[in-house]
Amino acid sequence: RIEVGLPSHRLQAVQILDLPGLVDARSGLPLIDLPAHHADAAIWCTMSTQAWKESERTAWSLLPPRLSTRGLLVATHRDLLHDHRDQEKVLGRLREEVGTSFASINLVSTTEALAVMGKDRRGLDGAVWIASGAEALESALGGLLTHLREQRAAAALRMTSRVAQRA
Repeated sequence: RIEVGLPSHRLQAVQILDLPGLVDARSGLPLIDLPAHHADAAIWCTMSTQAWKESERTAWSLLPPRLSTRGLLVATHRDLLHDHRDQEKVLGRLREEVGTSFASINLVSTTEALAVMGKDRRGLDGAVWIASGAEALESALGGLLTHLREQRAAAALRMTSRVAQRA
């Protein structure tokens, strides 16, 4: 077990499970029982130069269907794509292949994001942060967490109303 801390107020409200590979390539059976972890959301990382292989599609399809509206697809290694046209091609292909299986798709250069992480996001460092895709991913994650919070609050309100009616 390893614990890592980052100065992020969003991370204080979540627990992250890093699951290395979900399906045995030989049998196609799940290696990890994700439903047993009661995951509320998923961030699926795929390498942009080889994004969304058939094995990934199969693994994602084995996960609980509710994760499709609570999943973020992150294509990493954006910096290995040659130019903006290649980035758009990858994004277009991913949108076509995954359809509505994810709440959002983000292309990210982790190397570029880490180079400016924690720095002032105005000026050049801010431009690098945005260009890396980290800003869009941070926004998508924030939106997902807000959506989950709202769903939980609505469920709690419904439950409280039922208890009050019975009392």
